[in-house]
Amino acid sequence: MIHQKIKELREMHGLSQEELGNAIGVSRVAISQVELGERSIKVDELKIFADVFGVDVNELLGTTPRSKEKKLSKKDKHYKIKQLILYLSSKLMSKQNFWETLLNKLLYFLDFDYYEWTWSLITDEEYVKLPYGPVPKEMTKIIEQMQQDSQIKILSREYFGKKQKTIVPLIDADMGFLDAIDDKNHQTTDNYTPYPELPHPKKLIKEIIEKYGSWNADALSNRSHNDIPYLTTKKIWDKISPGLVFYRELGYMVNPHNESKKIQQESVSAFQSNDAFNFLLDEPDLYDDYVK
Repeated sequence: MIHQKIKELREMHGLSQEELGNAIGVSRVAISQVELGERSIKVDELKIFADVFGVDVNELLGTTPRSKEKKLSKKDKHYKIKQLILYLSSKLMSKQNFWETLLNKLLYFLDFDYYEWTWSLITDEEYVKLPYGPVPKEMTKIIEQMQQDSQIKILSREYFGKKQKTIVPLIDADMGFLDAIDDKNHQTTDNYTPYPELPHPKKLIKEIIEKYGSWNADALSNRSHNDIPYLTTKKIWDKISPGLVFYRELGYMVNPHNESKKIQQESVSAFQSNDAFNFLLDEPDLYDDYVK
């Protein structure tokens, strides 16, 4: 147990509870509570404890030493999403409830926003409709694999009577694969011409974190529920078609080219509902000029 390990390391280093508390930035009472198992350790405190004792976070958590960890293989069909899970976890693990609900939504918006630009997903994963929002179809299996391979650890705690879980990455993410994706999507083909403003996936990830990183799971779930791809997918466990992003409402679109088309379509629709539209139908030349 982690509280026993902290007491063991403190005594091994000849530190009093007060001295350890000063080093960590908490009170002696807080250290006493940690060692007794009466206080949960915040995720962002883990690294501080590890640094003070000169050990790896894995040792504190009682997980596999780094020399025995399974690195991610590029042959793994889930390689891309696993790298993103590691990266997003490293950036957001200080949130006390960075768990699958929040992670699923961040991955969804990242993939589907990128699809607006490139007609392709960063992760190549299939998303399905579940009651609590869009989810990568094999997410449960992916998380279990990463735990078994000592790439992540799930920490649990009680918070106001509710059980909360946080994902802690145990190995570093390698985001080099995003450069290859960017290079590929900047190439013109017979069926595809890249937008000049096409953002690098790394830039899009940064924007997603800045935009949604402070949201709680409920708020982000509600937003995903009102996004057209999820909203128009009929049944639970049905595949969510990425192509539906091109029918998004204006508050969800990220590609300005799609936004301008949407505004034009809404402008025409609004005008068609007016009495003046009937007049234009009788004047074909004027109508053609307007819709152009």
